[in-house]
Amino acid sequence: MFPEPLIGRNSTLQEPLDTSKWKAESYRHYDQMIHTTQEILAELGQQRNALLPNVLPVEILTKIFTDMQDAAEEVLDEFSPDVPVPFSVQDYLGAYTSVCRYWQSVALSSPFLWRNILLESGAGGPATVAENFISRSAPLPIRIIYYPKSTPKISPTMVEQLVVPGCGVKKANHYLYNLLQKPLKNLRRLAINCKSTGQFEYQLHILDAPNLRTLSLANADYIPQQQLPKLTHLELKLHCRHELGPFLELLRTMHLLQGLILDHAAPYREEDFVLQRIGLPLIKYIGLKESRMNHREPFVFLQNLALTPNTLINWYDQMTSHEEDDPDKVPPLAMLESVTSLLLESTGTSNSIKGHCMTMNMRQRTGLLPLLRNVRLLARSTGASDNMSWSSYLPNIEEYHIRADAVKTSLIWELERRVNPIFPNLVTLYLWNRPWRSLDDSFGQHHGNTNSELQELKEKLKLNSNVTRTRSDGTTYRIELRDTSDPFLSLDWMLSLGNSIF
Repeated sequence: MFPEPLIGRNSTLQEPLDTSKWKAESYRHYDQMIHTTQEILAELGQQRNALLPNVLPVEILTKIFTDMQDAAEEVLDEFSPDVPVPFSVQDYLGAYTSVCRYWQSVALSSPFLWRNILLESGAGGPATVAENFISRSAPLPIRIIYYPKSTPKISPTMVEQLVVPGCGVKKANHYLYNLLQKPLKNLRRLAINCKSTGQFEYQLHILDAPNLRTLSLANADYIPQQQLPKLTHLELKLHCRHELGPFLELLRTMHLLQGLILDHAAPYREEDFVLQRIGLPLIKYIGLKESRMNHREPFVFLQNLALTPNTLINWYDQMTSHEEDDPDKVPPLAMLESVTSLLLESTGTSNSIKGHCMTMNMRQRTGLLPLLRNVRLLARSTGASDNMSWSSYLPNIEEYHIRADAVKTSLIWELERRVNPIFPNLVTLYLWNRPWRSLDDSFGQHHGNTNSELQELKEKLKLNSNVTRTRSDGTTYRIELRDTSDPFLSLDWMLSLGNSIF
């Protein structure tokens, strides 16, 4: 393969000329060997690179980014489960782009990977990183969640989702004050906690957001005065304004409204309610949770709403013992003649109202029970309690939602043993389990729960999330296991419940 030298190394050289010739030929021989070896190595390198490329194709790299993004989106969304959860530019995309320039180029050239951006100072990267991504997003408007800890350079037309928790930073408030004065044509979701945020909440009066879908206000003295015809979800928490007239006028324009939440609402007067009914043809859920209204007023409010037959109502409050014994404090159930679905809620405390118009002493008010015969009842237990006292006098319950990890020893066992006499109309028992907990932990095995039938149920749920059980009379009901981060603290779980069951 390689040329041989003229004279071998061990040959005897008689003349100096012969020695010089031998050295020259040997040099050319080794030089040719090196050249030939380099050509072979180059060819082998090309063949290797063709089989195992050093640079991942864009399609593969994009798939990696997408899978990493899906894993990051398991965080509970504050608004709705049907919207991708926003993630931090600095935490995720910053990590992608720091691998190499090629990865950075691919990430910046794929806006769909980072359409949801969390703008927050102190997230582990400079503000210029966020501004770089924002500047590259011209073809696709990004969804921005703004926390008033910094003043990012963003255009109002780019803001689709705005979240402002309570914060007293003057510089950020000034920026937000100016932002709310501008047209926010693409704004879909707005959530503001007005606590300690100063005068900017007054800007809600002139809010220019014609495409707003979700509005959540807390600690606000003002509500928007202009029409919001595309609004689907409205939430007012700790609302301090005493005049109900502007709110009802605004409510009349919301023909697409599906969810209405008035948590910790202000004490409206009964005479404030307008007698003319308000048509909400698409309403699915109304929450008057821990309302500070007098106990008759929520029902006067509901009576003046033209509710759909399947509207889900949720309300519970705290009553003192003397209020429970006062007939004037008992909610008039006859006002709910148009409501066919009622959500009962047990918090595990002995003094809380067990749902929409249920007090502890209503078990003795047998005259009210016939009013519930045609009402579809749903129940959920939010506390780690085996309290089922309200279930003994409400046999119409069709759906029962309970946290699986709240079960200690006997609750599911009681359901299994007494489901026929207590829940003759039960259709589905939903067990909500947190993803990071195993069924062994959720079923309270470590609390000494060794019942064989309960353990058998647990093993069946491991194999199939739906288990059908048969009562002694031959009728059946279903136990369904669902995963959730924390549905009992999430407003959107209630909204999704109203959307899913009807």
